Amino acid sequence: LAGALDSFVERVLAAKDRRVMCQRYAMRLLHSRVAGSFDGFRAATQQVQAQRLLVERAMARWRRPVVGQVFEAWVEHVDDGRVKAAEEASEMAQLGLECDLAQVQEELLSWVKMEHFTCQHCSVANEIDARLPMMCEVCGAMQA
Repeated sequence: LAGALDSFVERVLAAKDRRVMCQRYAMRLLHSRVAGSFDGFRAATQQVQAQRLLVERAMARWRRPVVGQVFEAWVEHVDDGRVKAAEEASEMAQLGLECDLAQVQEELLSWVKMEHFTCQHCSVANEIDARLPMMCEVCGAMQA
């Protein structure tokens, strides 16, 4: 009877060991399946996040054309202002040059003394610089 009891205890312990080993194996299988499922879930959530980010960027671009158009209008306004300022500076420089030219012309005219005479040969009225010899512009005769 003691041998039978020992044999029964051994069988019970072996059955428990087999059951524990089967549970471990089952848990490993279950864990690997759960781990694979979790990895798939994690990949799916990352993909959804990436898609959301992509959609947010697209929506931002759709909203931003107004900002871009306003910025382009501002750049055009600034460029127009620069062109106008350059034109005004050019006009001011041109006016300054014209004033300088007028002063130079007045100075040159003050140096030139014109003399009026009537040609003795052809009786034509002439006007000539007093520093030059008196010669008729029409017939070329020298005057005394």
